[in-house]
Amino acid sequence: MSTFIVDEFKPKKKKSNGEPVLNRFSKKSFTKLMKEIANDPNFVEKVVVTKKGNLDHIEDVAISKGFREWCKKLLEQVGVDSAESKVVLDESFQFKSMDGLYDFFASALYQYMNAGNKFDLLPVEDLKATLSIKKNKGTSKTRKVRNPITGEDLGTIETEYSPYSSLKVSSPCPSYLQIKKKK
Repeated sequence: MSTFIVDEFKPKKKKSNGEPVLNRFSKKSFTKLMKEIANDPNFVEKVVVTKKGNLDHIEDVAISKGFREWCKKLLEQVGVDSAESKVVLDESFQFKSMDGLYDFFASALYQYMNAGNKFDLLPVEDLKATLSIKKNKGTSKTRKVRNPITGEDLGTIETEYSPYSSLKVSSPCPSYLQIKKKK
């Protein structure tokens, strides 16, 4: 994939300590990134394969190739003949738009997790992550409020929280990156 597109999305660094400041989510930028990945026939993701918690090997998964093959099957499903549908497999074929794909993916993810399922991201060399949705019960909290300038007591406020969902993320250190030493 062209590195220039990834460089567009890299966060700026704090002046004080050089730590990156995460960018806000941009549907437009994400869609642009998906288009770049789809249009790069050589794009691969390095995916970790483990056996019994130990790193077995790292596998190159041809993301763009798999997506293009899915598009070819879609064209054939709607009646385009096999010889003509191969056009999407050719490196010269360029997707002009990926509009709607983010909405489709995000909605499928919500539906899957709302049904009580965990969603595993592709495991990469230094990250194995699982997403799930947690259902939170309604609660209420009571707290005293003070004037921030004078410190005067302004009374008590009760905040009531309706039931809501939240995202739960699990991403512990992969076992193959842990070094255990007996002391």
